[in-house]
Amino acid sequence: MAALERRHFFIAACVAIFAAGVVGAVFSYHRAERLALEELTANARRCAVAFQNAGLGALEGTPADLEKPAYASVKKRLVELREVHPDVHFVYLFRPLPKQPGHVVFLADSEPAGSADISLPGDEFAEAPESPGLQSILASRQPATEGPLRDEFGVWMTAYAPIIDGSGHLDILGLDVAAKTWRAGLLEQAFRSALYIWLLFGLPLVVQLVVRRRSAQARTILKLSEAVEQSQSALVITSRTNRIEYANRGLCEQLGYTRNELIGRDWNEFYSLDEAGAAESLTAAMAAGISWEGEWTTRRKSGEHYPVSSVVTPVLDRRGRVLCFVTAWRDLTEAKRVETELRTAKNQAEAGERAKGEFLDTMSHELRTPLNGIVGFTSLLLDTSLTTEQREYVQTVRSSGEALLRLTGDILDYSRMESRPPPLETESCEVRALLEDVLNLLAAHAAAKGLVLLHQVGPDVPAVVTVDAGRLRQVLINLVGNAVKFTEKGEVEIRVRARADATEAEHGVRLDFSVRDTGPGINNEDQKRLFRPFTQLDASIHRRHGGTGLGLAISHSLVRLMGGEISLRSELGRGSVFRFSVKAVEVEPRVESMVLTGRRVGLVVRTPGLLRELFRVVAAAGGVPLACRLDDLGAAGVDLAVVDCDQGVMARVLEVAIDTTGWPVGAVIGLVTMAQGAEDRRHLRGIFHTLLSKPLHHDTLVATLAGSRSAEQADVRPLFDLRVLIVDDNAVNLRLLQGIVTALGCRSVAVSGGREALDALAADGRFDLVMLDLRMPDMDGLEVLRRVRSGEAGEGARGVWITIVTADTQSVTRGELFELGCNDFVTKPITLASCVAALQRRQHEGRA
Repeated sequence: MAALERRHFFIAACVAIFAAGVVGAVFSYHRAERLALEELTANARRCAVAFQNAGLGALEGTPADLEKPAYASVKKRLVELREVHPDVHFVYLFRPLPKQPGHVVFLADSEPAGSADISLPGDEFAEAPESPGLQSILASRQPATEGPLRDEFGVWMTAYAPIIDGSGHLDILGLDVAAKTWRAGLLEQAFRSALYIWLLFGLPLVVQLVVRRRSAQARTILKLSEAVEQSQSALVITSRTNRIEYANRGLCEQLGYTRNELIGRDWNEFYSLDEAGAAESLTAAMAAGISWEGEWTTRRKSGEHYPVSSVVTPVLDRRGRVLCFVTAWRDLTEAKRVETELRTAKNQAEAGERAKGEFLDTMSHELRTPLNGIVGFTSLLLDTSLTTEQREYVQTVRSSGEALLRLTGDILDYSRMESRPPPLETESCEVRALLEDVLNLLAAHAAAKGLVLLHQVGPDVPAVVTVDAGRLRQVLINLVGNAVKFTEKGEVEIRVRARADATEAEHGVRLDFSVRDTGPGINNEDQKRLFRPFTQLDASIHRRHGGTGLGLAISHSLVRLMGGEISLRSELGRGSVFRFSVKAVEVEPRVESMVLTGRRVGLVVRTPGLLRELFRVVAAAGGVPLACRLDDLGAAGVDLAVVDCDQGVMARVLEVAIDTTGWPVGAVIGLVTMAQGAEDRRHLRGIFHTLLSKPLHHDTLVATLAGSRSAEQADVRPLFDLRVLIVDDNAVNLRLLQGIVTALGCRSVAVSGGREALDALAADGRFDLVMLDLRMPDMDGLEVLRRVRSGEAGEGARGVWITIVTADTQSVTRGELFELGCNDFVTKPITLASCVAALQRRQHEGRA
């Protein structure tokens, strides 16, 4: 506190002294200005006396004066007066004009003949009316001053003195001094006064400050000396010849010597450098006068050796010459022991982590393999002749299997997210189809609760983007699944918009998703912990709805992995909205098909959200949507119609026959839910042209209204004439892959191990493609790949196209596989679409 008060005192004293100097300077400036004006006036008077009897009466103040001897005499005297005063720039004589009060003309000036600034007799002084000093002397006939004033020759300080002859006739002498020189003199005088004041009052303060600082330095040096002496670190000062000059208590205690035993001894006796080249680097650093840091081994008096960490620092004089060296070191005995223990523990932890990783990789493979069969064979089943209902059921089975597969993978990935985030697997993805697949997966649960599932895709969203579709799908499943789980009535809606992403290169976009529900809402306190793993809002939620509490934590990690952030806006009793964004690359822009242009489409829908969605879909296809009642459908004058077969419609169907007279001759589509059984659907088929399940597939709905086939029916399957060798130790996978490639026009040979694959390639090197699994018991896919590329399967097979097919995405990266020589990579589950894409890449490369 005392130091702070002293500091405030010194600051206040400095401010006061500075202010006193400024005040003195201002006072001196004004005093000097007054004296300088008086001196300038006195000089003007003395000069005027010189012209009292100079024959000015002979001058008329006209150009004719130039020929008169009196003018030459006056001119000479003016020049001489100017030379006497070096600060004077102009001396001149004025004569007032009797007929023009306030105006004057020049009689003569001090400029030599031929000067560009000369004023000739009779020249009027144009600035006379604006010159206060000149007007004053004209009025009072008393000396006057003015300035600084500017005229055509510069800025001046001027003094005027009267010249009055015996007849009372008035002439005026003027004396000009440059304003710059004038001010410089005044400022010099002011600064000198301020300097005197500052020195007078500041010098004692400075002396006191220096004395106090020297005292503080002395105390600091004493404290530093005591700190060095009492430090537990070892400190030693050695001369340039490596003789010990000082050793502190810490060094004596470490080495076991007294200070007297150490002083004067050669420092080289007490250390040895184990690392190769360390001695040379230390010697070089000391010779160059620079610091050195490292570790060495030191010997105690007892003969024991121990490790130390050392810093050798040179002490230089003002000329940069080395005076001595200061060495500080720290005993590393305990640190080395702890380091050894930590290294052992780290190796054990890494071994455990590797074992954990291997276990998770094995589990991932074992779980994905049967799921791959489920998803793959449902894909093949979808390629057969099915009724509309059967196709919807199989699609749901496939969507459920794919979701379960991704859920399994993500839960296994979660244990790696802390230390090794899972890599992104980008692929082409139809945004609308992805949203509809997610809703299909949750349709049965939503229908059982009477919830309406809605989705909206903005017009700016591309039709196809490159994104990690699997992880994006998982995030949506988690969010929509939670919304369906916790919402008892109302609706759940997914929306997606797109905007340009400046952080991406060409075609970069950012997809903004939102998942809205009409559930109970979440209070602010619960929102803060909602994204933590294994967290649920209360125990009753877990009992009523189940779940592990991992969904939102996984979603949060996956969204950040895809370059976005996730957020929540919610109010109790008003539902919740989860928002997140991901980075993507546009592959194909969306183009709306205007197949319903001019068609009037009646919408018999009582749910407001679903009605809004249908309005948007019909209008986007060029149609004219009209809201109708079921009883008025025949008289509505519409071309097509969509009827939501809710409980009210079903009651009408079951209780009375609906009059379809006058109904549109075009398609009349009934919308049903997964909760409606076969009996209900049988009744509805007798009334409607087609039944479509909710949630809606927008493209399917529009195609059905327009009389087109569905997207699944309209696809034309490509055929490939390729010979394929399929290698997998799992019989289900072998059968699935053979079924898919055979359906795509390929001829295949299937083997169940790596050794058999090498034998098959060696026996027949004419295969166009090898589809190779990574994990096999006898010889894994990596070893097969190495041996094929090394020529062990024959020179004809060395360059065969090899596509890796695996569910293990963690133990080896794609980059490592490509470095080993694989040509392509397909992740299980294998679907018809992924297999078509892989065969197309092989076929395209064959043409190239």
